[in-house]
Amino acid sequence: MAVSNRDRVGRALELLRAGLQPFVDQTMRARKGAAWAQEFRPQGQLRPLGDGSIHLDTPVLLRAIDRYWGKVFSDVLDRAQRSLVNELIDTRNKWAHDHSFNSADTERALDSAKRLLEAVSAREQAEEIGRAYYEVRRAVFEEEARNKTVSDNLERRRAEDTRKRGEAAKRRAEEEAAIRAERAPAKEGKQRTEDTLRPHLHVEATQNLSKQFDTAMFDIYRRAKSEAGYNATIFLGMLNDRGGLSTAKYLINAPKPSDGYTNLYERGRLDLTVEAMIVESPKWHSLFTPEEVDKARRRLRQYDYKPKA
Repeated sequence: MAVSNRDRVGRALELLRAGLQPFVDQTMRARKGAAWAQEFRPQGQLRPLGDGSIHLDTPVLLRAIDRYWGKVFSDVLDRAQRSLVNELIDTRNKWAHDHSFNSADTERALDSAKRLLEAVSAREQAEEIGRAYYEVRRAVFEEEARNKTVSDNLERRRAEDTRKRGEAAKRRAEEEAAIRAERAPAKEGKQRTEDTLRPHLHVEATQNLSKQFDTAMFDIYRRAKSEAGYNATIFLGMLNDRGGLSTAKYLINAPKPSDGYTNLYERGRLDLTVEAMIVESPKWHSLFTPEEVDKARRRLRQYDYKPKA
């Protein structure tokens, strides 16, 4: 039977518990003593084991890290890992309340669990979640490939229809301009010609700016690889498939930051994100709606990044 996304998230939460328990218990015992977990007893989430230790459920482990962050865990984990903890608390609550998980939700949950387990040296559990993550990625790519074939055919038909309509409109405009030029006084001829050309010049300028934006997007991929040591392969694939502008709009309008954004945050290089490139260069603002530019600016502020522009 096929494994559902909900099953994958549930299995990841089980592995998260197994990997976090030794780390949390040992860290808390060193700071708070062996009875540290008793404050969670009223919630019914403690269960004695045969060796005298206590079974700690996933919510207890995650909330313990969050609750004792300043006094205990900030010495051994960084802020990015605390963000993973808070994200996984939300994931676990959604899973417990029968929330549905699409492919993007599942990828995010598995990746966050894997990175937190790697941070606490729970390598075995991290590797198993990593394998599940790449299974989801492969399924998504296969589905996208199927959809892309259908989409490409539709897009070609639309492009051909648009081209034909554009050529017809251009011919009509040229014919009307020629008639107006013949009827207009000679002294008005120059102004009328400029009025006719202005819309075409605007379209050409927008197309040129879009091409320049594509180049800039490939440039931040190369800089992230050479300057920050981050090889954003998924980002590169999106650029090749969608183009720079469509990729940027997809990432900005996503409800959560991309994996690439988080990786660059951990490296202290948010200046290499799509959001920073757009916000810091007013040159690109005309390619986006004011709401999209504002979304990019808010995301940078949420991660304590002050744009240069």
